[in-house]
Amino acid sequence: MMKHQIRSYSLIKIFTILTAMVSLANGHGRLRDPPSRSSAWRDGFKVPPDYNDTEGFCGGYERQWLVNKGKCGVCGDPFDEIIKPHEAPGGAFATGTITRTYTEGQVIPVKIDITALHKGYYEFKLCPNNNVRQDPSQECFNRFEPYFKLRELNKIFTELSRD
Repeated sequence: MMKHQIRSYSLIKIFTILTAMVSLANGHGRLRDPPSRSSAWRDGFKVPPDYNDTEGFCGGYERQWLVNKGKCGVCGDPFDEIIKPHEAPGGAFATGTITRTYTEGQVIPVKIDITALHKGYYEFKLCPNNNVRQDPSQECFNRFEPYFKLRELNKIFTELSRD
């Protein structure tokens, strides 16, 4: 009887430890075309390399949803960071480098490199901005969303997300 109790206790202990180690998944991917400011170095642009360019997921699920109530920096940085690495002003990767230019009415092809499929989606919004030293606010992206025609939805879901 004692041997059975010890074995049961050990299984419960192992299950508890494994459960504590489970984390909600963070997506891993990068915007390749047009190259994002975090991935531009991969195409030869003279910008600081961001070796974590697949981690623009707002600091992770807990930080985005439990700490920041769903908010995220406009470039994928945690909303609560004072100086966001990918945003101007002050961000190390916000150099003002223009990676692509387009004309009015042009269709913009988009390529995303998914490095680890954890479900989820990419969302695209545009906002006019002629100041490379200051990124626009989220309010600007929200305000101009209805003015841009998108061929498909403005959300691109990763393959297994539609479950």
